[in-house]
Amino acid sequence: MFLRASQFIFLISFICFIGSSIARPKEDDDNETPTEADTDSPKQKEPEENKEEVKEKVMEEEPAKDVEETVSEGAPIVLDTNEDEKAVEEEAAEDDRSSEKQSEIEEEANTNKTEEEEPKKETSEKEQETTISYAIENTKATLEKEEPPKDTFAVWSDKTKICLLAKLHAVFSIVYSSQRGEEKAEVTIPKTANSKGKCGPNTKFPVLQLSWGKCVFKMVFNKTDEENWALTSMELTYDTAEPLFDGAVNAGKKTARSKETTLFETPLKSSYFCPGQEIILLYTGNKQVVTVRIRDLQLQPFEIENGQFSPTHRCSKVVIDEETPYVQDETVPFAVGCTLALITLIILVGFSVHRAYHAAKVDYNSME
Repeated sequence: MFLRASQFIFLISFICFIGSSIARPKEDDDNETPTEADTDSPKQKEPEENKEEVKEKVMEEEPAKDVEETVSEGAPIVLDTNEDEKAVEEEAAEDDRSSEKQSEIEEEANTNKTEEEEPKKETSEKEQETTISYAIENTKATLEKEEPPKDTFAVWSDKTKICLLAKLHAVFSIVYSSQRGEEKAEVTIPKTANSKGKCGPNTKFPVLQLSWGKCVFKMVFNKTDEENWALTSMELTYDTAEPLFDGAVNAGKKTARSKETTLFETPLKSSYFCPGQEIILLYTGNKQVVTVRIRDLQLQPFEIENGQFSPTHRCSKVVIDEETPYVQDETVPFAVGCTLALITLIILVGFSVHRAYHAAKVDYNSME
């Protein structure tokens, strides 16, 4: 009886030893602390409970082992995560570098734009300064600009100084061809006509141009010698397409010019003046088509001072009609004076002769 009991106990001990030997390596490998069931002595528990506990412990340790294996396998994952973080950091660094490069490029572009804009600003500033200086000069010129006499056409040499003056009343009688034959139309220079031209100390041929509507009247002057000037050319441009030229044939722009001549010769420091009517003929080719009638004429293309006419030199020739000129100058009064002087002299001589003749016949002795 005692022998069987001892065998039974030995068998149970052997089974527990085998179970603990199986369970202990797993605990060492897993580095887990032993549970209360493992620390209890097999002698303090019944054999059946030990078996069940061993089975349950084995069942519990398998998931733990799987977890540890998973954890141990997760180490590379941690490494992969570190590599990903490094890659992310590198990408971020690259992004930073690219953003820095982009910012540098933008700064360079802005610098280039600034450098390009600076000359533009300088140019615009220069243009503004030029515009301002030009406006100031124009204002000064306007303030200092010489004013011509009333109802007088003028030309300025440098926007301030008058270098040519003209005052006149002119009527143009124009012959034109119409469906009814040759007809005449009259054109008058208005006081509102625009005047321009060229003149000045260095101008050899001063020009006065008056324009109104579609008509342009031009006068050209020249020095005849060192002390005199004269009008050398006249020209009228007109348009027969205007309503004034009723029924004109071959309507359009026409030009009539004076023949080469020297008119209104005057000393340089004087203005030409003629209150009477003067007539000038203008031609198209060899055909006379325009008759210019000018009165109250005063001209001066040279040496004007303070924007006013110099002392006048009166006209020497007046045209009564288109073909019969006569002289009207100092010769007429001189001739009249000479005639009166001669008549006076004749009277005095005759009286003297008469007196001497009758005085010789008187006998003064008989008068006693």
